[in-house]
Amino acid sequence: MPKKFPLVGLLVLAIALAACTAANTPTSNAAQPTQKTSPPPQTEMRIQVSTPQKVDTARPPFNTEPPTPAPTTPIRVMPSPGTFPKTKRTPLPFPQPEDAQMATGVVHLKDVQAEAADGGKVLLTLSGQLPTPCSQLRVAVKCEKWEIKVKVYSVYEPNTECADVLKPFSVRVKIGPFPDGEYILWVNGQKIGKVAVKHNTN
Repeated sequence: MPKKFPLVGLLVLAIALAACTAANTPTSNAAQPTQKTSPPPQTEMRIQVSTPQKVDTARPPFNTEPPTPAPTTPIRVMPSPGTFPKTKRTPLPFPQPEDAQMATGVVHLKDVQAEAADGGKVLLTLSGQLPTPCSQLRVAVKCEKWEIKVKVYSVYEPNTECADVLKPFSVRVKIGPFPDGEYILWVNGQKIGKVAVKHNTN
């Protein structure tokens, strides 16, 4: 008759088999060994830091002052021909401003004639000789009361060589005007005669 194992023994055998099976079967929840990974290579970063430029606070960075104008050369505008201002000059043979630097000479008078002219003037006709060809004739007039005194002379440049030859001349000169009346005419200290002056000869 076969030997019957007790019930307790079967239970113990089943538990032992279950334990062995669990020990040999890997479980998904078992702790996996931790794999050591190396850190990723670090990239070298270069940071360029710009140094701030030093700003001169004593002077503004921009020139705010107005530019100094360059010196300009004044332009001289010459008048066109015929537009030159006329200088008031005493006509010849009356005295000239440059006569102050000239030497004075005599005149050899041969003939003097006088007659009344329009506008209260007197017309003189003078003829004679100058001492040299370099001499210039001059006629100066002075009126004192009822006398007209005329001085006829010559001027020349000093320290200038000139031929010692007389130079004849004959000129007609208007002198005046004078107030209406009768005048005694004197030329180079000699009495020539009387002349009646009128502003209206008609």
